[in-house]
Amino acid sequence: MEMKRSKRFIIGIRALAVILIVLFVASSSVAAAVNEGSGTKKREGSGSKPIWSGYSPLGPLPQEKLNKEEVELGRLLFFDNRYTGDASDSCATCHTPEKGYGDGKQLSNGYPGTAHYRNSPSLLNANRQYEQMWMGSNNACDTTSRTHMTSQLFMNGDGRYIEERTRQIPEYYSRFQKLFGIDRTIYFGKIQRVICKFVSSLTSDPRHNAFDRFMVGDESALTAQQKKGMKVFLNRGKCIRCHNGALASDSKYYNIGVPDHPELSTNPTRQVGLRYDQMIIGVPMWDKNISDLGRYMVTKEKKDIGAFRTPSLRELKHTGPYMHNGTMSTLEEIVEFYDQGGGPHPNKNAMIQPLGLLTSEKAALVAFLESMSSDSMPYADARPAKYGERGYPYTINKPFEKWVMKDPGHYYIKKAKKNVVVPDEYSGKVMPAGWWGNPDVIAAGKVLYQEGFDVKTKKGNIKRQKCAKCHGVSGRPKAKKARDFRVTTTMNSYSDGHLLWRVSEGVPKTKMKGWKEWLSEEQRWQVLAYIYDAFAGGRSYEPTVK
Repeated sequence: MEMKRSKRFIIGIRALAVILIVLFVASSSVAAAVNEGSGTKKREGSGSKPIWSGYSPLGPLPQEKLNKEEVELGRLLFFDNRYTGDASDSCATCHTPEKGYGDGKQLSNGYPGTAHYRNSPSLLNANRQYEQMWMGSNNACDTTSRTHMTSQLFMNGDGRYIEERTRQIPEYYSRFQKLFGIDRTIYFGKIQRVICKFVSSLTSDPRHNAFDRFMVGDESALTAQQKKGMKVFLNRGKCIRCHNGALASDSKYYNIGVPDHPELSTNPTRQVGLRYDQMIIGVPMWDKNISDLGRYMVTKEKKDIGAFRTPSLRELKHTGPYMHNGTMSTLEEIVEFYDQGGGPHPNKNAMIQPLGLLTSEKAALVAFLESMSSDSMPYADARPAKYGERGYPYTINKPFEKWVMKDPGHYYIKKAKKNVVVPDEYSGKVMPAGWWGNPDVIAAGKVLYQEGFDVKTKKGNIKRQKCAKCHGVSGRPKAKKARDFRVTTTMNSYSDGHLLWRVSEGVPKTKMKGWKEWLSEEQRWQVLAYIYDAFAGGRSYEPTVK
């Protein structure tokens, strides 16, 4: 946890430094907007201290330098249907440019035959968020994209299928060759990388929204009404307390009393999606709970029941409907909701109180919020043509199906024994707290997996052993019966204790030996953390299947 906080702090300091430089230039403009008109701008009970002091200032987003060729390849893959299990949908199905890179629905549809229980969040400026998703279940784009591409509720893909389908397109093959060199680099991790580079390009352009132009010194960029709204935002509206910084979000989690969507309790398909997620994450009483528990699903702390991540206020004009379940359709509804002190909920944050705003203040606040939206969406008119239109029609062909059946990982899955009982020595073991997804732990595990470790042979010689020798650097197995770590449905069926058992004691009738004599328990956990982060879509929970 401390390492994570330290990383966040460093990133935050860098971003804040850029923002402060810009704000130094624009300080006169902001001061003029805040002080326009009459009235006192003070925090209640704090003397002369303004309510907005102590919070990260609003300001333009710093722009990231990206490799244009990576972004372009990521764009093609983002709109590509081949990455869902049945090749029917793409990333853009739920994150379309025309809807602000959301889907414009109150509750998202998932993979065909499923239905989700939350609103599809916009990907605009997602690369600026320290944690992803409404409940903060992922902390990086590549982890988030892997989770979505392999989840049964979203795209229901498989790393092996995704890799092979990519290789089938000559255009993709040549682009990967140009960017990364040899064919074997066309593996799931590289596919995630280029898609994330495209997502990173989906950022607010300071040139195309009134608020950012105002912040760099263009006094005429905001109307008098919008400047009044900024004053409400910083003072009587108290919005700055949660919506601060360049992203207009503190990236923290609050229960503000948003009611459950009516359909959540009446639509059996959405209930299946909700309870499935609760089950695999390990939520107590998942089979009886019918409400969205929010951040609690990650932390298991009662204070987080019903809490969701503070969304960015940027591009609001394009990203409705709003809230985690789309229950509010307009900005006017949102402002009114906050003015009334949120909704009723036993766990509502004490900070959410009635504001008593005037009708004119509400209208001005809405006008200011709209000023943070760009005139157009990035790549809105650049949707790539379909494969047949580019001369590369796509089908799930028989040669590929035969390759899958001959794949050593697939063979082993078919032959693996079911309901294996984990010995008592390991059955209760779990990954040390905070280690799943920890970058330092993963880095240590990567070294052990790829570079190996020394073991002593029966003859007394020292021999270098590498996990990658049998399981492949990309997770695609090289040895017969070696586990394919990219098959996420299988990998997520194992408990932590089962995984530690196999790494420690080995797997009978295979070349997989036990490493407990040569690796400490800490090192074995490190290897497992790397395997799941690199190949199996990430992991932050203890599955119920043993």
